[in-house]
Amino acid sequence: MLYNLEVLNGEMTPDFSSEVFDYDVNVDSSALTLIFNYDTCDNCKVTVYGNSNLTSGENHVLIEVYDKKVTTYTLTVYKEKKASQVFSEVKTVVNTEDKPKEFLIPIISVICFLTILVLFYVIFHKKKV
Repeated sequence: MLYNLEVLNGEMTPDFSSEVFDYDVNVDSSALTLIFNYDTCDNCKVTVYGNSNLTSGENHVLIEVYDKKVTTYTLTVYKEKKASQVFSEVKTVVNTEDKPKEFLIPIISVICFLTILVLFYVIFHKKKV
């Protein structure tokens, strides 16, 4: 069993308790792995899974502690997106919103031109008597 667990490059909630097995951890976009300290019994063996190459969004890191039985602590790690990824998403949204507007001006211009032609025809057309 773990006596203490501390994440050094992120914020872990709730605070560690050896009787709580699921935690959320928030890290910034530069974190490639979790850096943590832990205290455990002298004869315990600790194995960590999923703590390499953290990707943007949700990741799962498992800490297995082998004593007389196996105890697993699950850290759900939320990694922030890089500024370039956020900018790319914003740019994509802006570009998709602008597409319909590109066709609006030519359509309005054609409608105005046709309306003027019809008005000229009605006004200047000589009726045959």
